[in-house]
Formats: sequence, structure tokens, C-alpha cells
Amino acid sequence: MRNYLEKPAYSVTLLAHGEEVLPHIHKQLPDLILFDLMLPGMHGMEISRKLRKNWRVPIIIVTAKIVEVDRIVGLELGADDYVCKTFSFREIVARVNAVLRRTYVDVHHKQAVVGPIFLNQETFEVKIAGQALKLTPNEFALLGALMTRPNRVFSLSELLDLLHGYTYEGYDRTIDKHFKNLRKKIGKALPGQEVITTVCGIGCKLTVPKVLTPD
Repeated sequence: MRNYLEKPAYSVTLLAHGEEVLPHIHKQLPDLILFDLMLPGMHGMEISRKLRKNWRVPIIIVTAKIVEVDRIVGLELGADDYVCKTFSFREIVARVNAVLRRTYVDVHHKQAVVGPIFLNQETFEVKIAGQALKLTPNEFALLGALMTRPNRVFSLSELLDLLHGYTYEGYDRTIDKHFKNLRKKIGKALPGQEVITTVCGIGCKLTVPKVLTPD
């Protein structure tokens, strides 16, 4: 796997023990983290949970556990992709490329403002009425896409292409988890407003929220 990833000129660091991950990241934050769930020393789920408390670095989980509930739990803990064994190394490279592309993409419009929502692509910041919102890379990418065209309905295939750049069988179920988490976070900052809505049989859209005013 390392050899395949180094062919596109990626620099790869290998760690063999779960307890090594967090100390290494404290010293040098990578552009992406890819790890197996069943690591010795510290389980991958625990690593993912602790990573998401302090960093927004993209995470891809590799595992032999193929039960859907395990994939969903991994995504809810902040993983950006979930690869089940067996897989080809070319698939791993494609997924790494897709995650890095959507996380660090150089876009023409670095900032977007929709009502009280502010998004900055360069600094990975999202604020609602000045209040910072902590999002995972997937949530950030989805919100950024919806903010480019408020009130426009984006189809599921468009959103899947944004997240992965290719068809990922079964992801249409887990993408709902990303939207659920995103709605929950926005809902705390904008109580009583349904900002992201689902259009039955078509897709999702961002409704321009009302600007909050002091009581």
C-alpha cells in the first residue's frame, strides 16, 4: 500500500501500534490519516474519536468489519471514508486522491456567505452569526457545495461525486449520517430553522436562514 501511495509522490509514514498515532500527530500533522480499525494498543474507533476532538485532518478507515452498523459508527465518529477488505491498492489510491481533493481543493471563491452562515475554504472555518462551527471534512464539503447555490436542489449523485469522485455502492445510506450530523450542528446555532432540507426523490438544498437579531 505504501508503494502504491508513493507513486503519485505522496510521502508515507508507517506506524505499527495504535499508541504511536497521537504522539506522532502532535509532532507532525499529516494531510491525511489512513488506518486499520483492529490496531494493537488502541482501537481505531478510539483513535478516530480522539483525533476529531483536536484536529480536522481527513481520516480513512480500512477494516475487515463489513457490517453496515460498523461503517455508520465509523462515519459518525468523524471518518471521511471507510474501506472494507478485500480491496485493490488502486482503489485505496483513488479514495485518498478523492478525500484530499475535496478537503484541500483550490476553488475560485474562497469564501461564501449565506445569511448568517460564513464559510472560508482556505482556513476551513465555518461561522454562524459569528459563532464557530466545528465540522468534519465531509460535512464541510457538503455545506460548501450547498452554499454555492442556495435554494438549488443538489441530487444525490452530485453530492456523491463531490465526496468521492466515483460510485461507492452503499454510500447513499451513510451520506444521510453526514447530513444528520450537519443539520444537528447547524440546528444548535440556528434553533427553530430548518436550513438543510430534503426534497423527496431528488436530493437536498440549503434554504437561506434568517439573520439572527438580539432579543
